[in-house]
Parts: sequence; C-alpha cells; structure tokens
Amino acid sequence: MKEVYYLDGQARPVPPVPHDYKVNSISKEGEYLVFELSYEGNCPSDELHNTKNLTVRYHLIDEVWFLFKFVKPGILFFKEGAYKGLQQDDTFKLPNNNLEYLYHYVGFTSIIIELYSNTRIVMKLDADYIEYEWHQVA
Repeated sequence: MKEVYYLDGQARPVPPVPHDYKVNSISKEGEYLVFELSYEGNCPSDELHNTKNLTVRYHLIDEVWFLFKFVKPGILFFKEGAYKGLQQDDTFKLPNNNLEYLYHYVGFTSIIIELYSNTRIVMKLDADYIEYEWHQVA
C-alpha cells in the first residue's frame, strides 16, 4: 500500500511517525532520499497499517540536506553539549549503528527528522512530497 503526503500545499499534511522503527538503510535514488525501515515488536500504531516494514521516500527539492550529531564534552555525566555538523555522505553510514527513527517535524516544503544511534542525530531536508510504502509481512 502506498500513500503520498504533499508538503507544498495550502494545508500541512500529517504523515504518520514511524516511531522506534529501525532504519535498515538510507540511500539516494535519483531525486529521492529513501529510508528502509522495520519494526521488531508488535506494530505500535494503526495509522502505520500494522506493518513491520516501511519504505519512506522523500522527493528532494534541493540535493543538499543537513545532518547534525549531538556531542558532549568528554566529562562523564556532563548534561550539556552541542550539535556538530556532519558531512552529507555520513548519512549513508548511519544505519550501521542500530539507528532508530524517533520523530519528525513537517513544515512547508521541509522536514526535520530526529534519529537516535547512541546519541541524537538531526536531519533537515527540503522536499515537496513524501511517499510511504507499507510492505506486508507473511
């Protein structure tokens, strides 16, 4: 099953958040940034159609996206830190470290995605629509 959410319309869409889904891979396919996601336990939400596998395709307006990683100083139990910019190519290496999709913020032709892999990772990209494709598992 496939659904499309347009980010450039008059009303902001509310795409479902695949919270706690594992990010298996991130790839760039033409004008799309593609996330392959899976869920290990019972599916958390009916709005995700009770599927355990999901492909999310972001149709990019701009070929550049921004990636930031939260870092702390080397002091144990130090609560404050800062976000450090990462290279765009680092995006494709992120799933190697048990990356999880936490949530996203949707704006007019933009989306901010929060991920987690032993620290918070934030991705900001410009897209005009998002495609969700659910895959039923037998």
